[in-house]
Amino acid sequence: MAVGTLSSTTSPTSQPPQPVVRAAGQIKALMDGAILEVLVREGDTVEQGQTLVILEAMKMEVQLKADAAGTVESICVKAGDQVKTRQILVAVDVVE
Repeated sequence: MAVGTLSSTTSPTSQPPQPVVRAAGQIKALMDGAILEVLVREGDTVEQGQTLVILEAMKMEVQLKADAAGTVESICVKAGDQVKTRQILVAVDVVE
């Protein structure tokens, strides 16, 4: 009888993938969760790597960061909101 092996796509020490600002300038939730904190306001200038929103999902705090500099156009959530996977949280006008 052959014995199979189990494999996993993540290890216990791996970090969850980090969402990024897409070409359209949208930060989206990677998974269902709750917004713990919104760290920016509409009109704020943001830098690459700056944390914009903290999302709690599966007992983890996930920092959602901008991967490009720009200006916050709109914020679609507030602390305490429950969000779904791929829901838009923040829109950023990316500086090219």
